[in-house]
Amino acid sequence: MTLDPFGVTELYPTTGGGKEWFCNWQSGSLRYIAPNTYDATDTDFGTLMGSTHESLRVSCGEAHIKNYGEYRLFVNGPWTNTEMTIFARIRDTSTSSIQLRGRANHHGVGFEPYADVAREVPPEESPQGVFDINSCGFGNYFVRWGQSTNPLDFVDVGLEIIHELYTLGHALVDPYDIPNDEWIGYKLVTRTLANGHVKVEGYNNMNADKTTWTLATEYDFDGSNAPVSAPNLALWQEFEDYCADKGDMIGGDVNANQLFLDPAKWNFVRINTATRVDLKYMSVREIVPF
Repeated sequence: MTLDPFGVTELYPTTGGGKEWFCNWQSGSLRYIAPNTYDATDTDFGTLMGSTHESLRVSCGEAHIKNYGEYRLFVNGPWTNTEMTIFARIRDTSTSSIQLRGRANHHGVGFEPYADVAREVPPEESPQGVFDINSCGFGNYFVRWGQSTNPLDFVDVGLEIIHELYTLGHALVDPYDIPNDEWIGYKLVTRTLANGHVKVEGYNNMNADKTTWTLATEYDFDGSNAPVSAPNLALWQEFEDYCADKGDMIGGDVNANQLFLDPAKWNFVRINTATRVDLKYMSVREIVPF
């Protein structure tokens, strides 16, 4: 059994010479990481907030969400085959999901990695009628715990081929209980298999002993078993057309891009409608592919 610097069990070995990142929240004095910026003490870590413009508070080995919003915590790669870990304690009744996302060229800090082509879309031009970003990178593979209720009550695997083109509900486990006001460990494993498929696994450490990890859900993406629905493709056709020759050039037949095997810019954590959440032991490692 191999332990990381926080004493957390590593499920898969780090690849030889592979990139490793461990949060430095335990060092230094109180600080705040403003939205859409990198941490001044760690240029591989940055934040992006969806609903508000609140900062992430860091002190005493933990990061703290203190104001209502949609929080994204980005770790700079490049990342391909990864094991990402974070421990979270939900202390509010508003948090509706915790999502760990891997192999992402989704727009992040400064609209990277494709800031030169990412564009802001005003509400009157967005299919959802809200401010949006048309980002032209491959989205991500992810595991989400919950989506709309608190306490979180299900877990599944999802794929975002490009921004807003989702396919959800794979390997759904419902009910699946994530209690409030307890430290829970979360892991996302994203790996390319020998047959060229992409395997996504989600784990929990429910008793927070850092060691006892249980598989929550897993899904094998084979390139054809996670298509975006025809109505959703039609809804976001303008986004697809715009990105056809930009970024990762995923346009036209979007569903031909369910497998993304290249290194990507980010791994990130997304926490929806959070008001008061504590975080610690966040890490990302490049692991052996299969």
